[in-house]
Amino acid sequence: MKRYLHISLSLAACALLSSCAGYWAYDEGRRLMFQGDGAGALAKFEQAVKASPDNRTYRDVYERERKEYVERLVGEGDMFRNSGELDRGEAAYLKAQKYAPNNDRVRTGLAWIQQRREDLAAVRSAQGDFDAGRLDEAEKTVRAILAKDSSVKQARDLLNRIMERRVADAPPPSSLLPAALSKPITLEFRDATLKSVFEVMSRTSGINFVFDRDVRADTKINIFVRNNTLDDVVKLILTTNQLERKMLNPNSMLIYPNTPAKQKEYRELVVRSFYLANADVKQAVNLVKGMVKSQDVFIDEKLNLMVVKDTPEAMSVVDKLVRSLDLAEPEVMLDLEVMEVSRTRMQTLGITYPTQINFGDPSNAPNNSNNNTGTTTGTSNPLNVRLSGSLVAYVVNPAYVINLLATDSDAKLLANPRVRVKNREKAKVHIGSRVPVITTTSTANVGVSSSVSYLDVGLKLDVEPNIYLRDEVAIKVGLEVSNITQTLNIQGTIAYQLGTRNAATVLQIKDGETQILAGLIQDDDRTNAQKVPGLGDIPIVGRLFRNQTDDREKTEIVLLITPRIVRSINWPQTAVFDTPVGTDAQIGNPPLRISQTAAGALALAPAGGPGRTPPQPLPSLVAPAPQETAPPPETAVPGLLMAAPLAAKSGNEFLLSVGVPPGTSAVSARLELAYDPSQLEAIGAAVSAPGRLPLKVDGTASVRFKVLAPQGRAQVRAENLVGVDPGGATVPMMPPAPVDITITP
Repeated sequence: MKRYLHISLSLAACALLSSCAGYWAYDEGRRLMFQGDGAGALAKFEQAVKASPDNRTYRDVYERERKEYVERLVGEGDMFRNSGELDRGEAAYLKAQKYAPNNDRVRTGLAWIQQRREDLAAVRSAQGDFDAGRLDEAEKTVRAILAKDSSVKQARDLLNRIMERRVADAPPPSSLLPAALSKPITLEFRDATLKSVFEVMSRTSGINFVFDRDVRADTKINIFVRNNTLDDVVKLILTTNQLERKMLNPNSMLIYPNTPAKQKEYRELVVRSFYLANADVKQAVNLVKGMVKSQDVFIDEKLNLMVVKDTPEAMSVVDKLVRSLDLAEPEVMLDLEVMEVSRTRMQTLGITYPTQINFGDPSNAPNNSNNNTGTTTGTSNPLNVRLSGSLVAYVVNPAYVINLLATDSDAKLLANPRVRVKNREKAKVHIGSRVPVITTTSTANVGVSSSVSYLDVGLKLDVEPNIYLRDEVAIKVGLEVSNITQTLNIQGTIAYQLGTRNAATVLQIKDGETQILAGLIQDDDRTNAQKVPGLGDIPIVGRLFRNQTDDREKTEIVLLITPRIVRSINWPQTAVFDTPVGTDAQIGNPPLRISQTAAGALALAPAGGPGRTPPQPLPSLVAPAPQETAPPPETAVPGLLMAAPLAAKSGNEFLLSVGVPPGTSAVSARLELAYDPSQLEAIGAAVSAPGRLPLKVDGTASVRFKVLAPQGRAQVRAENLVGVDPGGATVPMMPPAPVDITITP
């Protein structure tokens, strides 16, 4: 029996300990759940279920919390997945998979993340092909990704850049010239017809020239050229005779009069659609019509779409203008912190004496409120003096009250909103309440009618940022803090008396810099004394015959504002250079340029004009180019471009831009910028010596200078200039002219 009793007691003790362990785990899980630790709470609930498997309460709580925790993790995973944070999304899904391994949403989310990572790896590979100039391979990879999933934003963006690169790299039709036009040729004609000149050039180059019926083939010209390309000769002849050309195929050229009617017949037109993301389509139309003179323009304000029909040359100009206009607007995140610090101190010290002496029978005195102190003139235990008969002089009980009260309170009201706002747009913040104001109106026929209007009370903050270059933000701030000081009822209308404090200013600060607006202080100091007449005015001793209340209240409003630029002004670097756009008659046409010629090797004039007369009579009108290969024309040495503002204020900064001109043998350059260190200071750049700044230019580069001199003129020169070709070899390059900046005070 003792043995069985021992076993029973042991089992009971184990069951009791197991029950206690389950309860402790369950209680700890509830505590963690209220603290927001879902993972820890779920682990404790699971421990409680294992300790007490028969407890239905523990099991129900565990299943409910497990389901809610998994749903929350899956929601976080979906949110991170949609925002592109794949690692955080995968971590949330894996946590959910631990408690719900068969959840379909978890499996789908993990599979989606894995596929998206493979797609992004393919996009990075395509980006490498794009950077290397292999546009066909990059486009093939990107289109394969989009065929599987069209929601891959990186692939769509890369495809757009590929198409833009193809359009930008595509040469205009006028530049698609056959190689025969680049052959050097020597011609000497005197009073020759236009038709005979083109016949000779056709036999020499193998190019067929077709004339419009309105071209006067009998026009006489004088021409003398030596070792010039056929393309230059054709351009000069066409320009001086008001003619234009059009390539029909690689070896056929159409010659037609350069008149508006013939331009409409022969000049090809193209149509392009521009979907604007940031600019207003109406502004784009005004820009295109004003600068390019395009007449056929259609817009759709709903889609912010502009469709333009014009020549290919003009379309390239339209594309550059639209790109310079359709820039993302700058945005700034404003961290605002408004604090209202209030401190109240009140002290009541002294003796309250009776303010009334009553004469009469204390037993017949009414029991009601009698004085401003809130005491009662009851007849219980009065302090009285019998005068005669029933006439008694008495005061209320208690007759004397000693007041010893001190109150000290501090209060802080904190508002910390974060507002994201576009450049030059207003943002409003209102933290408080809308108080109803009821107005009652009585009319003879209708009766009584009431209307309700609302009054905003609390904190109202208006901000309007203006983002500048160099990461600076100018902010127009309007702050108003109001509160209700008194409620009024005026002839049926409920009105409120408000206490308000206002501040308005405009400030300019840098990105991430905190500015404090303080000093809106309201300081109230009140003293109220109740004293016995005469006795309370005695110095020092008079404190025994009066009761004094000192009340002081002080409040201060403090505003802290910190701008954080989310998107700055990304103006294109090409904006500092001039872009050729042709002539008024032919927008977008390339400039009329010919290869460099030797002195006296070129003369062209109509018959009878001042053309160069050949030195001796020629047996024929044509002197073909010699059979041996003529030396190629001399190549002009490229020159570096450098631009800076004409004037700058003392203490301000300005930007100097340097660029390698396109179409030259050099793709980059190395140089030193020389300047006076007492006048200018290079910002954010390492100088080799005072007034010497080494610079490497890969296409374009810019340097920021700060003006130190109070006034005068400063100069920046380019020295030790060396150009670099695509193969890395150095090529000669002409230095630009020094830039002069006028310094104003």
